[in-house]
Amino acid sequence: EAILHFKNATYKADDIDISNKEREKSIEILRRIVANQEVAPRVAKEAKSMLDDILRPQATLSVENNALPKRPVPVSLESQNIDSLKISVYRYFVGIDVDKVKPVYEQEYVVKEQKAKVLLQSNSFELPSLELGHYLVVARAEDKKYSIVNVQVTDIKPFHANTNRESIVAVVSATTGAPLSGVNINGSNADENGMLV
Repeated sequence: EAILHFKNATYKADDIDISNKEREKSIEILRRIVANQEVAPRVAKEAKSMLDDILRPQATLSVENNALPKRPVPVSLESQNIDSLKISVYRYFVGIDVDKVKPVYEQEYVVKEQKAKVLLQSNSFELPSLELGHYLVVARAEDKKYSIVNVQVTDIKPFHANTNRESIVAVVSATTGAPLSGVNINGSNADENGMLV
């Protein structure tokens, strides 16, 4: 019976779309399996490992790699078992130690109020517009770094189009779409049809 409950709880605990109530029920089943002295040690160990995974705080940031200047930077956040995060933005340079430099922007972000903290949540917010350059965005809770992502703020975008007879390559302004003058593009890898690879 314990193995049947364990398999049921495994299915429910892995399914992000289930309700808070069902997830709480799954956690309770796993806790009972772990506490039950008559359950095989292997099953109890697997149940404890799963319970630890479900209850572990987690946060993952997602940001477009290339952002436009003078526009807010959209950020997606998936989190679990975290009430709030400190979001810090650092100008990137080789060898940066984010614990030793001052961020260019910092904000305390309160995760949506949750009835059951264990439910994986998706949230989105915006960073303010950033100057041209490379940045690291760091999400922390209680001095632990949960997620670090790179963002490049640029108005430069590559453009590539193929026709039956030629391959057109240009560098354009991401804001206006107009080609940028004075840009050198090197390309020598062509397939048997003369198309750039």
